[in-house]
Amino acid sequence: MIIHHTDCGLTHATNEKIRHILKQRLPEDPTIDTLEFGEIKNLEMSVLEDMQFLRNSPLVRADLVIKGYLYDLETGRLTEVNGDALSR
Repeated sequence: MIIHHTDCGLTHATNEKIRHILKQRLPEDPTIDTLEFGEIKNLEMSVLEDMQFLRNSPLVRADLVIKGYLYDLETGRLTEVNGDALSR
């Protein structure tokens, strides 16, 4: 089961912002400019991407049911994200 929630901190972060913070903490590390952190611009799509990642993983049994949900922090509502179109 994958659950992402509304107002997630990663929806407010960009690669640029994260790199800036890392450079402040590790100014001598030359690899920071090459790092990508997978910005979340669409919560539903990020759930679908995580579901696809698990379905494609050789470490996850093919018969395992993978479900994805969005949790709304304001209403407490849990909404299933339809991942039926995703294939292995």
